[in-house]
Amino acid sequence: MTIKRPECGHVCLAGTAVSDDARLLRALRGRYAVTVATSVDFLARTELLATTTVLVLDGTGLGGAVLERLREVKDRYPELRVVLVDGGLKQLQVAEAFRLGARDYFAEPYDADLLIERIGALCIDERSGSLAGQRDAAG
Repeated sequence: MTIKRPECGHVCLAGTAVSDDARLLRALRGRYAVTVATSVDFLARTELLATTTVLVLDGTGLGGAVLERLREVKDRYPELRVVLVDGGLKQLQVAEAFRLGARDYFAEPYDADLLIERIGALCIDERSGSLAGQRDAAG
């Protein structure tokens, strides 16, 4: 059975800081289907991300272990757009996150308005990217 992604995008907030941000949740729930997961450890082992357009992965308190979670998620869902939120990564670790497929990185404290804007851009990118892929396959 194929699960169709919502047209407006499905956003998953994973991790304590982003899932506890009431302002972020209110703003996103007004625009997208939103799922909240307080733990990031189970993400790659669940079907939750099969219908997710953008994953906001909060690595607060995980340090470099967030890179392993990112690797696991991208191995299973390579098309998933991931925004990493974590104030504890060093510059080389941030570079590694981009190499692993993160689409953006926000240090803490993050700007919620900018994060919301970026999520919107990634949802639009997902829709236009899938259309471009269909045109390329047809041509």
